[in-house]
Amino acid sequence: MKLSETLSGRYMQAGVLIVLFLALGWWKPHVLIEGIQRSSLYASVALPMALVLGIMGIINLAHGDFMMLGAYMAYFLSIYSGMDPFVALIPAILVFFVMGAIAFRSAIKYVLKDAELNQLLLTFGISMVLVQTVNLVWTSAPVKASLDYISASMAIGSISFGTLCSWRGIPFSPEWARVSRSGPSA
Repeated sequence: MKLSETLSGRYMQAGVLIVLFLALGWWKPHVLIEGIQRSSLYASVALPMALVLGIMGIINLAHGDFMMLGAYMAYFLSIYSGMDPFVALIPAILVFFVMGAIAFRSAIKYVLKDAELNQLLLTFGISMVLVQTVNLVWTSAPVKASLDYISASMAIGSISFGTLCSWRGIPFSPEWARVSRSGPSA
């Protein structure tokens, strides 16, 4: 296959994606905006995992669970100490940096030279222990911090959408957008 054929195929794929993106933006703009918000959240969780795999060669399936525990810590720091949740992230990051170092030195470094399956099994086991511990201590019910700026919204034309989201307190949803489009109810 020639380089020009490969490039023309890629340009065609990019063109189709752009047309689909524009059609979705015209037809259901709230879906497009929510999709961008969600994909940004997922990318912010997945990018560090990809960096650890690419740079250190560690397949860490417990990565998201450490992030979940850090989020729980920031939540409880904000609830019990009155700190803003974004400020509470700083001590949570420091604590879980130390916890990650302890997990690495106590378990993960011993399987680095072994097959990748051993890394998968070890970090999957750590993940299961962390998830079940959270389920025992706090249950798996989602929690929401009640803050003024969580319900903040922005409008582009006649479409309103949330500017900051929380797991269960997402101020933007398709139903919310329909209500916002129709105007405030009296």
